[in-house]
Amino acid sequence: MPPKGGRVMKQVQAATRRSNRNKSLAVRLQKQQGDDVEGQQRQKEEGELVDEGEEPQDTIRDEKNRDAIAKLSNVPLSEEQQKLRDHVLQFCRDSLRSYTKTQRPSVFVIQGDAGTGKSVVLNALFNELQRQARETGEGEKEKEEKTTTTKATKAKDGSTLVGTENYLVVNHPEMLKLYHRISAQFPFIRKTDLERPTSLINRLQKERPRGRSAADAAADVILVDEAHLLLSKKNAYKRFFGDNQLEELLKLGKVLVIVFDGKQSLRFDAFWDDAKLEDFLGGLAGGTALTVERHQLGEQFRVAAAPDMQRWIQALSVERTVLPRPRIDADRRAAGDLDAFDFRIYDDAGELYRALMQRNEEQGGGCRLLSTYDWPYRLPKPGQGGAAQKVWHVDCGSFRIPWDKYLPQIREPWSEQPDSYRYCGSVYTIQGFDLTYAGVILGPSVGYDVQTDRIVIHTDRYEDHAAFMGRKNDESALADKERIVLNSVNVLLTRGVRGLYVYAFDPALRKRLLAC
Repeated sequence: MPPKGGRVMKQVQAATRRSNRNKSLAVRLQKQQGDDVEGQQRQKEEGELVDEGEEPQDTIRDEKNRDAIAKLSNVPLSEEQQKLRDHVLQFCRDSLRSYTKTQRPSVFVIQGDAGTGKSVVLNALFNELQRQARETGEGEKEKEEKTTTTKATKAKDGSTLVGTENYLVVNHPEMLKLYHRISAQFPFIRKTDLERPTSLINRLQKERPRGRSAADAAADVILVDEAHLLLSKKNAYKRFFGDNQLEELLKLGKVLVIVFDGKQSLRFDAFWDDAKLEDFLGGLAGGTALTVERHQLGEQFRVAAAPDMQRWIQALSVERTVLPRPRIDADRRAAGDLDAFDFRIYDDAGELYRALMQRNEEQGGGCRLLSTYDWPYRLPKPGQGGAAQKVWHVDCGSFRIPWDKYLPQIREPWSEQPDSYRYCGSVYTIQGFDLTYAGVILGPSVGYDVQTDRIVIHTDRYEDHAAFMGRKNDESALADKERIVLNSVNVLLTRGVRGLYVYAFDPALRKRLLAC
């Protein structure tokens, strides 16, 4: 029987109060997002795709071309990668056995430039780790109802990994989407095994019984993809209150395996480079951690280009120099080898885009336009979604294109969405992913000094303002700001597998590139 009279009124009043509180919270969060790079960095997370009045040209083909899962989960490992996977797996076994005696964690670091297959190795490692953790002694998948079996019972088969609680974390929403989709293909991986670092840290800390040591509630093995994106300082907005996420994960795991590239850090609150990582690891060796081991991957698997092309990218994005135009692949293409890497520099952004869309037609999708974060984007105000919201553009004068609109509820990463060819992607939506061809606009923050013949960085033209928050404007901060911009350039220039098309907004740089 339904409640009557005063009870009904009280329920209505309570519901109204809850609604008002929720609205107030939403407004506060909206304001926070307008100031923070979660809004500014990818404020597009709550936007909607803007209808530009044309139908996707490659919807069907991109359905066939959505191969990020295959690239990460089904690609055969090279001999070096296979040996590394097996070695790290044994490292995990040995370290878990040592932990029972020493109560000290161990760390394994996998380093390498973009495209060297770091994530491929990590994914293969996690698949095997979870298979051994959840397989019965007879080698068959455990039934879901048996997952509450105690570790002591599971360990009777003598395997160190049986019954272990292991996780893979990545501080990148697009990559986490991909891992969640991959998990559906593997019976031993559950969606709950894959988290953002802050979520895992807060959950494990909360689950730890009061007054007991970290070992009582710690994970066994924690794998960290894109470790250069881990927060390196407190960030209350993101609900992280420790000194840095790497340190907190080390407190909660018995074995930590991290994938790291110091040339891909993109903001001050998650700022890591090789020197900072070495300082951190150096403080662990013989102290907090029992063992610290490293492996450097060197073979390039993404960019199917000759060494002189890879050297050209490295020189521009790291050393700030413009080398002579790569010739090896250009000569191959001139001789009729259309499978050779296609590198072009354009005097006009619109011409670049038209050529890129032609490649998109020919390749069946997978060709996208990217840009440095040199044009603003702001989150729409409440109630201004859809057609009412302002459209933010990458504007090169005669050529304008909307910034990408990333929706967290869409399962596919931005690069695989069938209509994303109509937008310009940023470093935040493309980091960690491949494209068949990448068109890259180097915006106003990337310039050129004719006198010194060197790339110059104009940090005041970089629109990702929140990436620079949290540091005083001293000389070291300026150098690190420039490094962040150059890191973003490095990420963008290393996305294309078969081709790279480049346009520079700065006239002096454009002239220099065309003449190289």
